[in-house]
Amino acid sequence: MALVTDEMNIKAEVYHSDEICRKKLNLLLAKIGLPNGLVTASQEIEEYGYNKGMGLVWLKHRKKVEQKVADNVVISYDTIMSAYVEPH
Repeated sequence: MALVTDEMNIKAEVYHSDEICRKKLNLLLAKIGLPNGLVTASQEIEEYGYNKGMGLVWLKHRKKVEQKVADNVVISYDTIMSAYVEPH
């Protein structure tokens, strides 16, 4: 997980509340060519941040979530997720 420093945060778009965070995340995912289903409805997003210059995106969730996606396959999402993204 990338450590989000104050400098990264200052240069980022940062949003709060589940509704706006989902909208911003879905716009970003569409722009870079990834599907919208990466974050489930059961994961309440408290914060979305995107530093376009670095390609760093982060999400803060209210709680850790586990999701069963297939037999014997469980995906676990921590309260903070971060990634570096680029188109395609």
